[in-house]
Amino acid sequence: MRKKTLGLTALLCCGLLCRAVPLMAGAAGETTEHLVRKGDTLWDISGTYLRDPRAWPDVWKQNPGIKDPNRIKPGQVVKLPGKKIKPAMATVAPAPPPAAIPAIERSGPPLALNVIRDEPVKAKAAEGALVIRHERGVGQITSDLPHDGMVLTTQQGWRGDAGGGTIFVQAADAKVGAVYGVYRDLGKVAHPHVFSLSPGRLLAEIGTAEVVALQSERQLAKITKAYDVVQEGDLLGPLAAPLAPLTVKDQTAAVNATVVAVEFNRLFAAQKDIVYLDAGAEQGLAPGDRLRVSGAENGDDRRQSATVAVLTVNPTTAAALVLPASDHQVLVGDTVRAMP
Repeated sequence: MRKKTLGLTALLCCGLLCRAVPLMAGAAGETTEHLVRKGDTLWDISGTYLRDPRAWPDVWKQNPGIKDPNRIKPGQVVKLPGKKIKPAMATVAPAPPPAAIPAIERSGPPLALNVIRDEPVKAKAAEGALVIRHERGVGQITSDLPHDGMVLTTQQGWRGDAGGGTIFVQAADAKVGAVYGVYRDLGKVAHPHVFSLSPGRLLAEIGTAEVVALQSERQLAKITKAYDVVQEGDLLGPLAAPLAPLTVKDQTAAVNATVVAVEFNRLFAAQKDIVYLDAGAEQGLAPGDRLRVSGAENGDDRRQSATVAVLTVNPTTAAALVLPASDHQVLVGDTVRAMP
């Protein structure tokens, strides 16, 4: 009888230990919890805790109770991966992510920019000091919008989908295998200083989509690359030319330009964000030009905001990248000049 009792006791202890293993493993993987307040977005929360607002899809995946990432409610608890951390100072762009419903699988790289120093800083020359490989959509200010077709909805009936998802599109004379660029018209850009002047419309580059099946009045397409959530109403057009690695050089000729917009119509740009200028090839700008940006502060005093590198140019507008060496944010209305 004693042997039987000891055997049962050992079996019970073994069972308790086995049940304790997953609990201990769960305790080891600490997470950070954020109590949602009014006005919070996953974009802001990811930027504050993880130092990267574009990590919001990963945070969304960690929280299956959040059905719509653009509509989190006060009182909800958002869990973030990693050890207990203190929030960083909020220096990220304030714009929330576009509305999206499905789980997101990004087809693009996690970083917007790779900066490679070819030579030591002390051996820096006028050219060859920085090489930029920009691997996200650039966008542009233009008056010539793409008109090959548009996104109707997702195959699941959601408003948006990301890389690998399927969408219904409407494109004239579309064929199976045809690949389109996906773009978003963000509206007419108002010049910050000359209100009667508009340099054009802000066109965001969202990704690419390939037609996989034809129907009577629409086509089924697969999102082959997504820099942002593809939404209903996005435009289809020719594929954007890939951006070759750029060698950055100081632009020392006279330049008189203004920052007229920030990507996705945000209020300001931080390092690795894109800004748009009201000067282009006709004003002597070329890809790779490095320019200085400054803004008004305290009357006549000027603050040195940042340095930017021109990525692409149109005749009268340009898209430029805020370089990692910049110490301050760039605002719409800031002045752009040649390097000293």
